[in-house]
Amino acid sequence: MFDFVQCEYPLPLGDHPKELKSAPDWEEFEFQTKDLESVLNNYVISEDGQLYVEEAQFELSLETDKWHPFSKKEVTGIEKLDFTGEINIYGIHLDDEHDFWIELKALFWKGDLKELGLERWSKEDNTERVAFKKELDKKIKELETDSKKSWYKGKHVYTSVVRSIFHLIRRLLATIAKVTWKIEKWIS
Repeated sequence: MFDFVQCEYPLPLGDHPKELKSAPDWEEFEFQTKDLESVLNNYVISEDGQLYVEEAQFELSLETDKWHPFSKKEVTGIEKLDFTGEINIYGIHLDDEHDFWIELKALFWKGDLKELGLERWSKEDNTERVAFKKELDKKIKELETDSKKSWYKGKHVYTSVVRSIFHLIRRLLATIAKVTWKIEKWIS
């Protein structure tokens, strides 16, 4: 797994953001890292270069536009960390014509940011992702349309009954196989 990192500290992106058609709010941009605990914690690199971990309660939510299916239920506190070491943070910005992969390296000494550098900025073709998203949106709309039709509930009941019957048949055959194995073992 990984952790999430928000960087309020000014990012050393140079002229690269000029390539973007719609630049994100970099302070709200959600980077990821595998260099910390990797348990879906939220970390913040503050404007003054301090490293904090956000302590929160999470709940599973399937209606979120984030990359992860968990949404914060309640932030219970923020704790300053005395972390010493290097943290590689990375993220992808999905733009209209291209996607942009961003990697940064942050060097901390006792929780203070000593150095933040751009490791990689790459412009990637997004045709495949865009085509997949269009196809996925199309399938979702078809499913929503079908679910509003009168026959949909009947189909659901019908498939539930058919699945239950086949499940019972599988259980019966498994029981017969188990009994024959026991008989065979007892005979030999």
